[in-house]
Amino acid sequence: MPTALVIGAGIGGLAAAIGLQNAGYHVAVHERAADLKPLGAGLSLWSNAVQALRALNAAARIETEAEPIETMVLATRQGRALLGPRRVTSAEGVSAYLVTRALLQSALQAALGGDAIHLDSELVDVAQDDERATARFADGSTASADLIVIANGIWSPQATALIGNAPRHCGYGGVFALSDPVDHPQSARRVAEYWGDRERFGLCDIGGGRRYWFYIVDQRPGAAAIGHDDCLARASDGWPDGIVQTVAATTADRLIAFDCHARAAPRRLGVGRILCVGDAAHAMEPNLGQGACQAPEDAVALSVAAQRESPEHVVSAVEAMRLKRVRSFVIQSRRGRYGTHAPVMVQHWVRATLSAIPAAIHDRAIGSAHLMPDYR
Repeated sequence: MPTALVIGAGIGGLAAAIGLQNAGYHVAVHERAADLKPLGAGLSLWSNAVQALRALNAAARIETEAEPIETMVLATRQGRALLGPRRVTSAEGVSAYLVTRALLQSALQAALGGDAIHLDSELVDVAQDDERATARFADGSTASADLIVIANGIWSPQATALIGNAPRHCGYGGVFALSDPVDHPQSARRVAEYWGDRERFGLCDIGGGRRYWFYIVDQRPGAAAIGHDDCLARASDGWPDGIVQTVAATTADRLIAFDCHARAAPRRLGVGRILCVGDAAHAMEPNLGQGACQAPEDAVALSVAAQRESPEHVVSAVEAMRLKRVRSFVIQSRRGRYGTHAPVMVQHWVRATLSAIPAAIHDRAIGSAHLMPDYR
């Protein structure tokens, strides 16, 4: 039985481990945290991600417990639609969902099985030769395997050393949170984003009347976190009513501040017997809703490659399947900033262009992005 070490037990690492197990590998997952606490609040899983989770046999709980997305809209601060409202149709009979990170992580852990995960195991460095790849950990221990998968997130120094696309600050940040139940039926089963000048709000139904929301604004690296009172004051200044109600229905301790960083589009995904996946390889700006969707796709491609190829050829096989697509998403997600985080004239041009594009063209582009390629 071939062996693999997966570094990181986040979404990308758990999905990759499942894919390798399904391919017949003996897998050990090493996670530096002492326990697995899901970070973050809500995630959009578009139909391509759900297709990937189905291929990994890890979609059942998502499709049973998560809230389906039926409508999406992009609008100005005043509520003028730039794209949509668009009915979210299923691709290949697969719907899209808004999930909590806790639900997704729990579903992946259950699909993998707990015995594969080793906690409090921090990676220091990796090395390889023609026969094996070896990981060295902070406690002085080492482990070797036929394949190593680096999935320890955007700040992975090992991924940066291997593929070179170091994280960079994006020029903005903000907060996100989950609200208490809100009586606002217009936002039910809907994902909406509203653009102001260098700031934006997002509002997404996550089920049970609760809303996942975010506020993003231009800011310098290391800027002070935005507080709840400030968010509520900004939301009350001319933004749609649903945003004000949702922020008001959120306690201050639920706000999670973030300073947005992303990696440049990768030119490779690994070297030899060491592969990078998820945010370690292609962390992208939060402008397409594909950040969490691409990690399960990585895992499906990895599973297919691991079934077909010997371990020393897996990395090149995954690159052939994935590199063009992930580069496209990273580049598009960066361009997505220009509707808000750009000079006013650029903002106006982007918004006018979006409004002028026929709905049928938008539908084809979105449909293509939300359809997982056939990696078989």
